[in-house]
Amino acid sequence: SYRYRSDSDVLQNEDEIFHHFALHVDHEATANTKLRLDNIFTYTDDPSISEGAVFRRNASYIRNIVEADVAHAFTPLTKADLHGLFAIKRYDDSDVADESDQDEYRATLLGTRQISRTALIRVQGMFRHYEQDSAIGINRDFDVARASGGFKKLFSPEFSAIFDVGADFV
Repeated sequence: SYRYRSDSDVLQNEDEIFHHFALHVDHEATANTKLRLDNIFTYTDDPSISEGAVFRRNASYIRNIVEADVAHAFTPLTKADLHGLFAIKRYDDSDVADESDQDEYRATLLGTRQISRTALIRVQGMFRHYEQDSAIGINRDFDVARASGGFKKLFSPEFSAIFDVGADFV
């Protein structure tokens, strides 16, 4: 897509180009097991600005997200979903990249048990690891672990709500 700003300020470009490509693959491996693979690639063209005393470096980058999912029904009422994600963000400008390139890894396991025609209980565990570059050697990487539980309520075929409580550990 293309963005044009007729009234951009000194820190904005008048025009920017955004590219987005997505691939979604779903496969029913068995009657009880479904597989999903997604890839989303984004390129943002955000060139530098040098206008008088204002200077902003080139902020163009690529972002690629790969997600995989395995959903299995052990019984009609008991299901599990294992989800993984790997994402990268890479800047074109090497000085920006030295401080801003990012990696993310995530794994999530969700278990559900239907307790009535309109409600199910949920238990979820998630682990997430972030890495972000630093030109001066500061360790900006961190991990997050989450444990949660709750329930999902179906109020109508078009409306449902999930109520979860849990804790994040950083």
